[in-house]
Amino acid sequence: MKLKRKKGIIRLFALFMVMVLAFGGCEKKVESVESEGDDITEITQPPVTSEIPQMTEAPKVTEEPKVTEAPEVTETPQPDMYGEYDLDALFGPEQEDRSGGKGTTQYIGHNLIETEYAILDPADGVVLTQEDIELVDFVCKTMEEATGLSFLDAKYYKDIKVTFHIYDSVPAGSADNFGKAIDIDKSCLQGDGLLLMVHELVHILQFTSVYTGSFPFYAEGHADYWTFKIAEYILDNDIEGLVELVDVEREYSKWEDVYGNVDITRIYEKNIYEWMDQGCYFAFAESWPAYIYGRFFFIYLEDVYGDANAFLPIYARIPYAATRLDWDAGIAGRKYMDMEPLIKMMKVAYSEDVFDNFYPWMKEHEELFEPFQ
Repeated sequence: MKLKRKKGIIRLFALFMVMVLAFGGCEKKVESVESEGDDITEITQPPVTSEIPQMTEAPKVTEEPKVTEAPEVTETPQPDMYGEYDLDALFGPEQEDRSGGKGTTQYIGHNLIETEYAILDPADGVVLTQEDIELVDFVCKTMEEATGLSFLDAKYYKDIKVTFHIYDSVPAGSADNFGKAIDIDKSCLQGDGLLLMVHELVHILQFTSVYTGSFPFYAEGHADYWTFKIAEYILDNDIEGLVELVDVEREYSKWEDVYGNVDITRIYEKNIYEWMDQGCYFAFAESWPAYIYGRFFFIYLEDVYGDANAFLPIYARIPYAATRLDWDAGIAGRKYMDMEPLIKMMKVAYSEDVFDNFYPWMKEHEELFEPFQ
């Protein structure tokens, strides 16, 4: 019995020792593992921050610029082409309309006929047909279309009709600017004189635009320029009722009859200012440069500058008092005008070298001589 108890105690003691030894070994293993862990590279992680990165705001969408309406264009008293010129200082104010609301009061006949554009005043013995009467208005309307100028809706003599003094026989036409009247032969309506009537009517268009003295080189050159341009307009548009009356070749054939044996190729023998001055004579034998070289000059202005009428608004500023007549010389009398403002006028309207460039242009356009040769 005592032996069994003794054996039991011994077993318990042995079990206790085993447990002690087992526990001690575990500690040593843990220590060895901890010591071996010194060689392991520590893996670091970025610290976790509690702040949330702020989102940047998207750029604001800007509104499209609003389209503003263009300001209204106000009318100016001077065309843009005159630039910075002070026209009042250079030429004075525009002429006043002193027509008194009426044209001529002198009639040659006793049977006045009124149309839309005209007062027809045939001399006693001159009979006008209905076709003649209608032709007058038709010609006036066609001229307005071709030139851009107006007989009735004009700066001067507005709403005043043109008086046509119609003679049975008159060698040449003429224009009474201040009376807004023309003198013509009946052949202008009933024969082959249509372009003569057109020439005189251009003078009326000029005067209702400027109301001032007539400088021949400009007045006659401009009138002849438009006479042939209107003829061209009629022919190009085949205007029935007028095309049959236009004979351009006949106009050139009258050259020798009217001007005599003049060699117009001599143009380069004098400067342009001398020809302008010579054109101031009343006699055709002396004044032909105003018609022929004046016409060439306006063809040049149209070709180079695009407008043969641009000088007219400035011309209206040059007073009629600048004109004086030398009546002592009779029919060959000369019309004197102060050329300085007239030359300056063209330089303002077109360019400072408008006269200097005329002859070089002529040398490139000498085909203009051919119809006269």
